[in-house]
Amino acid sequence: MNIKDLYRHQFDMGQYYLREMVKEMSHEEMVTPPVPGGNYALWSLGHITFSEASGLYVQLRQEPNPLEAWEALFDQGTTPTAGGQGYPGKDEVWSHFEQVRRDLLAFLEAQSEEDLDKPSGVDHPWYDTAGKMLGVLAVHQAFHAGQIALARKALGKPPALF
Repeated sequence: MNIKDLYRHQFDMGQYYLREMVKEMSHEEMVTPPVPGGNYALWSLGHITFSEASGLYVQLRQEPNPLEAWEALFDQGTTPTAGGQGYPGKDEVWSHFEQVRRDLLAFLEAQSEEDLDKPSGVDHPWYDTAGKMLGVLAVHQAFHAGQIALARKALGKPPALF
């Protein structure tokens, strides 16, 4: 297995797992925090989406972020508002997630091994190459998927997969 295969596997597995976790959750459930002040499922899904869009479009492709309007809602350092006031609905967030993920996978497919070693545009050792940026995005989705799993558990829902 090469690194592109590994990244593709991580992104595909993450998308499957996220879909299974949120597909039958209602809007009310999506905006119910697992603990007071915790990240509810809608925020976590929106944050994953916004972060992948920032990494892909802004850093790797040097383009504007098509989800820039979501910055105040989902960027790093933001916190969910009570009851989900002012947030897009789950279907809208999921639709954008799927588009960003398709674009991310298309970007990955177009890269050579050498391309993955090129600078990402971020001056930080965790993200300073295209390959590292993709690796961080794959881990990032798993981190926030764990928060969604916790939100499901707090709602009394069974595990989505196992």
